[in-house]
Amino acid sequence: MKTKLFIIATLLLLASPLLLKAQTTQYEWEYVSSLQNEWLKKVCTQGVDTVYVVGNNGLIAQSNNRAMTWNKQYPVTTQLNDIIFCNHTTGFAVGNNGTILRTTDAGVNWIQQTSGTTNKINAIAATGLDNIWAVGDSGLVVQSKDAGKTWGAIKLFPDTINLFDIKFRDSIGYIAGNHSKVLKTINSGTDWVNSDINVTINDPHYIYNIYSVYSLSFTRDKIYAIISDGLYPARGMTMNSEINVNSSWSVSKDIYGSSIIAGSMYFTDDNQGYCAAYDWTTGSGFVLWIYKTIDGGQNWTETTINNYYGGTIANLSNFSFNSDHSFGYFLCGQIVLRTPYTGDFTSGLNDLKSDLQNLQIKQHGEELQVSSLSKTISDIEIYSVTGAKICQKKNNVINIHQIPSGIYFICARYTDNSKSNLVKWIRR
Repeated sequence: MKTKLFIIATLLLLASPLLLKAQTTQYEWEYVSSLQNEWLKKVCTQGVDTVYVVGNNGLIAQSNNRAMTWNKQYPVTTQLNDIIFCNHTTGFAVGNNGTILRTTDAGVNWIQQTSGTTNKINAIAATGLDNIWAVGDSGLVVQSKDAGKTWGAIKLFPDTINLFDIKFRDSIGYIAGNHSKVLKTINSGTDWVNSDINVTINDPHYIYNIYSVYSLSFTRDKIYAIISDGLYPARGMTMNSEINVNSSWSVSKDIYGSSIIAGSMYFTDDNQGYCAAYDWTTGSGFVLWIYKTIDGGQNWTETTINNYYGGTIANLSNFSFNSDHSFGYFLCGQIVLRTPYTGDFTSGLNDLKSDLQNLQIKQHGEELQVSSLSKTISDIEIYSVTGAKICQKKNNVINIHQIPSGIYFICARYTDNSKSNLVKWIRR
């Protein structure tokens, strides 16, 4: 089933049937075109409207209008891997080389803290300003009890274990990493007990039955995890466990099948949750899926995504939803998506640079011919009225028999790499 889905999705990316989807599908997720050309690691929300992302080269970007526009800063040059806020003003970002940054003015200024380590820090979580935890490579666990001013190391794992995620829900917390290692606390980290994932999965990709956990998510009564076998990044198995002390893990759902790579998950409540997956096409292309459950993970359905992306994806990804769960965000590499679909983002339409060269558009039957009065055209782009790029051709003659009736915008790219102004075209 998934092989068939993969073939169909690949054809949609490479051929003109994508045009039908772009015009007739009601999207649930839309591509955020306002943050481009950055390699992103984590997204987090604060309140209803504020969103933060961190990434390579010390990037911290803040949006106060639900990702419409961003304020960027680079307080360090080191890659940042995670970010949290404990309240409206105080937040922390962590990254490579033991980097811990602290803000007390809602992200206006970030001050580097002394972490006591040079290890890569992958994740951070807290129950409050008096109990902040960060985890990373080589068994790194550090804690702060004084709002992040000082940090102390706690030895919970051997140096051979890399830790990828930590999550708290009230006093209950989990730390997860490679070699199936998971620890659990029910008293905010005073004591930790073993909660390793020890299951056997009948899948040829899981050769050694030794798993890594990259993504954790709480519901009211359960903790979910996406696992990988160490050979492939997170290949599609989700686990769940009751959050009582002595509960064990079990396979919740093989959402994707062995041919599709899972990235992350997020549950907004006991019933509704999201998972992301991707796969590479031939050449350098990719296909990205987001799946949704409304029954606590028992069944998953593919959600609809605006399939024009500017950028590429990474092995890992993550979700974050705002405080009332009215808006959610997903990032993966250079891709940022937002739900629900509102049409706020024009997928690059407003970013097109005009050289004020006029285009001539002529329709002959099922062919559209585009020419310029003064420059040589290298390829043609067609956009929908919402700004989604639905077609790009390497010549100036386009077969339009699969384009539905409607209003479109056409832009030409010239051989000197400049672009024309947009020209409205009505497909009758």
